[in-house]
Amino acid sequence: MRNIVATYYESLLSADTPSVETLQMRQKVWVATAVKVTSRISLQLLRPFSSFEILLAIKGVGPDVSPGVDGMGRDFFITYWDFIADDLLAAFQEMFNTGIMPQKWKEGLICLIPKGDVVTDEVKGWRPITLLNTIYKIYAKLLALRLQPFLPEIVHDSQTGFMQERSIFDNVFLFWELTGMAMKNKEDLAVLLLDFEKAYDRVDWDFMEGSFLRLGFPVQWIRVIASL
Repeated sequence: MRNIVATYYESLLSADTPSVETLQMRQKVWVATAVKVTSRISLQLLRPFSSFEILLAIKGVGPDVSPGVDGMGRDFFITYWDFIADDLLAAFQEMFNTGIMPQKWKEGLICLIPKGDVVTDEVKGWRPITLLNTIYKIYAKLLALRLQPFLPEIVHDSQTGFMQERSIFDNVFLFWELTGMAMKNKEDLAVLLLDFEKAYDRVDWDFMEGSFLRLGFPVQWIRVIASL
């Protein structure tokens, strides 16, 4: 049974060899991608970390987040902050400079949880969740907080969800405005609701890296993100 489950998810989550059409489409997207990351943003992204930033990242990790293989939760890092602050700062800065994360930090416990309220015998009805070490989550949070202030300058206005000072409900209001205008002017209107199955699990990392480069992100920053 374990082999069946492992084979299913390995097939599902392994990268496919891109077709000629996919490679051509990548190029079309990249040609139309404008540089959004200015030298000012790059300097801010690459500046050295501070202990204060790391402490904010630790507190930004939820208190109820499950620990990983090492068993150390967020409270451990807060309780012993005075003892580990300097070492943690040095470790994070070294990883940031080299783009290399220790393999042990990336190990996790993989659990399967049902997608809905009804438990099913089908493998596709279960979602794999990886419980990563808290130190990994702190580092990821540190990078996210570093990037967050510049997202409005980088991410297009049409992306309304998951952005500060933007609301996903803007799409709902836009829908009603468009339908109202179409009815008033007696014009045809087509509305598409698109959903991507397992979107985050199926990210094309080569395409992502190429997009980061064309947006103007510094190579060091891209290397750091890839290390995660």
